[in-house]
Amino acid sequence: MSEARIVTEVVSHPSTRGVSGAPIGEPVTADEQARIGERYKLMRLLAQGGMGAVYLAQRPGSRGLCVIKTIYPELLENPMAAARFEREGRLAGRMRHPNLLWGIDYQPRMPPFIVYEYVAGVNLREILEASEGEGLPIGHVLAIADGVLAGLEAAHTLADVEGRPLGLVHRDVSPHNVMLNFGGLPKIIDFGVAHIASSQLTEHGVGFIGKLQYGTPEAVQQRRVDRRTDLYSLGVMLHEMLTGRPVVPLLDHAGAMTEAIVTEDLAPHSRIPVDVFAVLQRACAKVPERRFSNAAEMRAALSRCQPGAPRPDARALGVWLEVQFPERHREIVRLVEWCELEDTLFPRPPERPSGPRPPDGGREWWRIYVELATLAAAGSVGGVLLGFGRWTTGAILALLAVAWAATASKMPSYLRVILVGAVGGILLGAILRGLWTTLMG
Repeated sequence: MSEARIVTEVVSHPSTRGVSGAPIGEPVTADEQARIGERYKLMRLLAQGGMGAVYLAQRPGSRGLCVIKTIYPELLENPMAAARFEREGRLAGRMRHPNLLWGIDYQPRMPPFIVYEYVAGVNLREILEASEGEGLPIGHVLAIADGVLAGLEAAHTLADVEGRPLGLVHRDVSPHNVMLNFGGLPKIIDFGVAHIASSQLTEHGVGFIGKLQYGTPEAVQQRRVDRRTDLYSLGVMLHEMLTGRPVVPLLDHAGAMTEAIVTEDLAPHSRIPVDVFAVLQRACAKVPERRFSNAAEMRAALSRCQPGAPRPDARALGVWLEVQFPERHREIVRLVEWCELEDTLFPRPPERPSGPRPPDGGREWWRIYVELATLAAAGSVGGVLLGFGRWTTGAILALLAVAWAATASKMPSYLRVILVGAVGGILLGAILRGLWTTLMG
């Protein structure tokens, strides 16, 4: 691979060619674990590609699985490769959409690595190969397309910390880079070769980036790309999913493939309804200005189509995938059992808080102490007033204290229970004392 054309390769799930009953992947050496450090425990080596290695890992103290992507040290000497890996790592943390591969962590120091969520599923390339040229049910294709378009819209509209659009383009939308997990959720993976309009990383002379079969006229001619480039590639991919045949056959001569991409229009097919084909035809227009302007517009157009077959929900899609790939599902179950995990077959990353977290982990303890002191004072004063017959003032003050303790949003639930119990005890004692004084007086 030339230095002018660096294509990042990500393997987001393991192969299932391991020995039956054994965990998938290969054992990890002590040297490999030492390079990663103690923050993550490497479980298995999943794959080694042209850019680096991919490991299945687990964070100490966590029940969830993750995937660690590394880059070979010699590639870091190439400025373009190093810059791409760094950009991918920083971009990964912004992926916060159910239909995008979630980035969990990025280690910029040597050796650098990126941590992603583990997707328990199958990529669309394998699903297409399993169909043996027959294509997929149209309802399933449209359901998957809906998720992919939702993910693309989220990626295309990503902004920097100051709210300025990044101008992100995936540039490699293809069956290899779309996963379907066993929960029926499509996920776009591998933003390693993404184009960011606001980035200062120059790519002049790099050449075509991506998979040529899903390339666009502007990309193969090295013209400017934008979000409509991804929509073209998706249209080509959906056509293949419906027909079972690639729009542009994989040929030995790249020039012939490029010529087909630039000149040949999308062909109608008996398996594709007219309204669905009209959407794909517009998405794959040779001139970008004639395509859908964004993913949301194409998603809305597909939702209006009447394919004559039901569109399965996520649960039904997951069940269908399990039927299609039972051995893969069993391998993942065995992997989870081998890692001694519970309820992590389909882990979902927690929602990122909207604002910055306090450094102590999210609880502002000074606020809790203030509330504790205030509640204790209010409850005590209320109890004394009740005890001396000041029923109205004391009751209002004491009840406000109880309500505050029960609903204080910054307090841990166990502390609220203790406070409610303590203040309630004070009130009960004061009320009994007041009744005794009244009766005996």
